[in-house]
Amino acid sequence: MNYTITLICTFSIVIAAVTGLIRFKKIDQPYQPFLLFIWLSFFNECLSVLLAYTIRNNVINNNIFFLLQALIITWQFNNLKLFGQKHLFPILLALLSAGWLSEILIFSSINRFCSYFIVAHSFFIVLFSISMLNRLIVNESIHLLTNSIFLICIAFIIYFTLAILTEIFWLYGLNESSAFASNIQRILRYANLFANLLYALAVVWMPARPRFILLS
Repeated sequence: MNYTITLICTFSIVIAAVTGLIRFKKIDQPYQPFLLFIWLSFFNECLSVLLAYTIRNNVINNNIFFLLQALIITWQFNNLKLFGQKHLFPILLALLSAGWLSEILIFSSINRFCSYFIVAHSFFIVLFSISMLNRLIVNESIHLLTNSIFLICIAFIIYFTLAILTEIFWLYGLNESSAFASNIQRILRYANLFANLLYALAVVWMPARPRFILLS
């Protein structure tokens, strides 16, 4: 039963993925990295289940996914004009890539979950989301519950904050109690479901491409 619930929560991302496919031609171009993130997440979940059933190991594909996730979400925030200085975006991409490579090649291996990178890039995403929310609340006068950026940032803050806490528990052995570990995983599972539903709602409210461009 728990495994069934886990699958339901995990594959709830399909709602956002399908909605993104339906609305793809209408959605404004700056939001395309987020759609790519959604589709990549869905593909990785499918691959993870397949590998778990066949070779009993889905660590490698998840480690690669964590890097791509970090880069794509950073790209999305860059498209939303979060980074004021032009050189900051490539620096962030370089730092994230270097951090991932360091853990995979030097401090650990591709066959072990890159927990330190998960904590680091999740922290960056939460920080970006909070900064974006602050800017949005100050500058936007529209209803926030129909604002896709607001919904995405709320989902990111909830899910990636819990991801940080979960990885810290695993890193420092706070999961030795099976009941405690189970409760943490349960919370993260439902946070994933909630975030996926917010993603789908965000895709619904994403602004459409302009139908024409005024030339000066």
